[in-house]
Amino acid sequence: MLEILLWLNGLILLLVLLIGIGFQIPAVQTFTAQKATAFLSAKLKTRVTIGRFTTDWRNSVVLKEIYIEDQQNDTLLYAGRLGLDFNILGTTSNRLKIRSVKIDDGSLRIYSNLADSSYNFSFIGEAFSGSGKTDSSSSFSLNIVSLQLQNLRLQLTDPVRGNFGTARIGKFTMHADAFETQTKTYELGNMQLQNSNLSWRKTKRPGKIEQDAGHDFTFRKINLGNLKIDLRDETIARRLTMKVGKAALKADKIALENARADLSKFTFENADIQYYKLKPAEPLLKTDTIQQESLVKPVPKKKQDWAIWLHDANFQNLNFQYHDLNAPALKRGIDFNHLFLKNTDLKLSNLYYSQSRVSGIVDALQLLEKSGFRVKNLQGNVKAGTDFLELKEVILKTNNSQIRAVIDVKFAPLRKITGIKTTFTAQLHNARFSPRDLLFLAPDLAGKPFYRKLGNNLLLLNGRVSGHVRDLQFQHFTLKGWTGTHMLFSGQVKDIQLENSRSLRLQIRKLNTNRKDLNVIMANGKSAPKFRFPDQLSLTGNLQNQVNKLSFQNLYITGSNGLVLQTNGNVTGPVGKKHVDLQVKKLVVSRQGLLNMLPPGAITPEVQLPENVQFAGTYQGSSLQHFAVNGHFRTTFGNVFANVKIEPVQRFAGHISLDNFDLGKLLKLENMLGPATGSADFKGKGFKVQTMVLHYDANVKKFVYRKDTYRNIRLEGNLNEKIYKLNGNLANAALQGLGHKLKKIKPGNINLKKADPTRFIPKKIEPKKIIPKFLRKKKKREEAQKQ
Repeated sequence: MLEILLWLNGLILLLVLLIGIGFQIPAVQTFTAQKATAFLSAKLKTRVTIGRFTTDWRNSVVLKEIYIEDQQNDTLLYAGRLGLDFNILGTTSNRLKIRSVKIDDGSLRIYSNLADSSYNFSFIGEAFSGSGKTDSSSSFSLNIVSLQLQNLRLQLTDPVRGNFGTARIGKFTMHADAFETQTKTYELGNMQLQNSNLSWRKTKRPGKIEQDAGHDFTFRKINLGNLKIDLRDETIARRLTMKVGKAALKADKIALENARADLSKFTFENADIQYYKLKPAEPLLKTDTIQQESLVKPVPKKKQDWAIWLHDANFQNLNFQYHDLNAPALKRGIDFNHLFLKNTDLKLSNLYYSQSRVSGIVDALQLLEKSGFRVKNLQGNVKAGTDFLELKEVILKTNNSQIRAVIDVKFAPLRKITGIKTTFTAQLHNARFSPRDLLFLAPDLAGKPFYRKLGNNLLLLNGRVSGHVRDLQFQHFTLKGWTGTHMLFSGQVKDIQLENSRSLRLQIRKLNTNRKDLNVIMANGKSAPKFRFPDQLSLTGNLQNQVNKLSFQNLYITGSNGLVLQTNGNVTGPVGKKHVDLQVKKLVVSRQGLLNMLPPGAITPEVQLPENVQFAGTYQGSSLQHFAVNGHFRTTFGNVFANVKIEPVQRFAGHISLDNFDLGKLLKLENMLGPATGSADFKGKGFKVQTMVLHYDANVKKFVYRKDTYRNIRLEGNLNEKIYKLNGNLANAALQGLGHKLKKIKPGNINLKKADPTRFIPKKIEPKKIIPKFLRKKKKREEAQKQ
């Protein structure tokens, strides 16, 4: 019996060997291929050709030069080589286990038919499905253990659903622990995709997507290398292109029934990514949205939100570009509409993802933007939703700054493609900010003289910043820096990147600074400003700054030198041509304080300023050589109302009114001149008496000369380099006994260098008493009687 069994086993083995050897004979291969071709052509009712059919020791079946046409006589499938290693006995049942599938040098072309929305491969399923329904016991089960694809080209043309794509698979390998089509269980092991590319274009909005019946899907690891991807969605005018050098994803567990995935590690290296916001095409019609119910009859199932955990993610050497083709490019600085991030390295941990929330930890981020802006490191905790992003415990190190902050970002949900700008809120805590980093947002500041000195100092910032790059708002913001400047303010900056439309609005609650810092801020070029600031200065008020215009309201300034200034006004014009317009509510300054602030030579040594000066009025001008003053002065010398205009080359004109103002103290002639009350109109040239050319018309109500007081005198005259001319109404002077003296002063030449310029004013002479005639006669009689 044993011999019979051994003989039967040997016979079976011999038959298998003979069949295997027979399939290696070309004639047998051709005959078998022709029979298979005839069967498939009849079954599919289209052209099918198989060049060769054979077996080898690695594959149960090998088909070469396979060609299948669709029912429109176009190429559907071509494969240079198809190798199958499967259980031959399983082909007689409804269960087929394929140990390995290998396809080389193939192409697949799929397109849809607008007439009935069907695909060009639909006839294959209909040919093998029979006349109708089958129960689960007769359904076919396919189990694939290993799959390898090499050098395949795929093309999809789907005008019904608005999908158009091409792909090339260089090399794809997959090993599966379970790949059951009947139970829809897909437990994949390691997968690898190399040297491949994909191009996809979408022209219609998808309809409502329903979840299909349940699948069991998991994998151990996916490796990607040398991939090129081009995705274009014309429904939202977006495009994404990628070149991926290397990527890998390792999974711990994936539970589809619970909609949960636990992933251990993701790496993404040596990649170039470009994301474009395209110019919008014509508005899509309602018919451009896919009617899902006409295409698929989904299996009703309760919707589950996926939850994904990722322990570690590592991105290395990434280059990312974002371009909004609807916005012009900026020549300098960070252009948020045209970003280019180079050499980006990012490490993440403890990531969580669901359809409504994302969270994780940013362990490290380094990048370089094309403008030169560099993130040396970024750390923080991240939490995001469909319309928000939160960053807590953020530590950001840039080229020159180090910032600690809590950041909240608000944006429109991705499903709503609108023009709403992304907004953010950042709470800064002891952030150390270098003004040099501000050049990346406003590069034109590099040309500002004051900025070149500002950039070398660090500022300590605390407060809240919100808005977006076109509209930044500051709330309860504090700034400390330089050698002692401290500022508490709120405000707004609009169009910070646009030099010609940038605007600034500040509500300064408190500003304390010093002369050294002010010299840096106000420097016009390499030299410090000629105006000398007080040692310490405090300021409050509201400021608005636009191109070539600075406005301020309720500006209140105090200085350590006793200066007090309360004013409204404007400063307009470009650098070097500034014009100041002030409405001064109050100005208080001392003589020494004013002299210390004004540049040397601004006040002629021939005059002496009052000990204290108060002023209220207006000031308009561009310099100390070109200005106009209209207001009241209250001084320790007396009170003055002045409406004076000073023009270049020392020209002046105006009106002045004195109220008991001591001219002697002002002109350093206290032994000769005293207080004066009156008004005068004047016009002239020159600021020194010896060289002055002056015309005046004065109405003197009170005048003290050599300790004598004179009243109600009207004078009109001219003063030039050597000649003083006097003309006037002397009626009032005559009543004071001055008439005969003044009449003797005829118009003539007086050498001012040898004579007193006030010589025209005679000494006070008591006027004669006017005695009636009868009294004079009576007096003469009395004198005669005494004799």
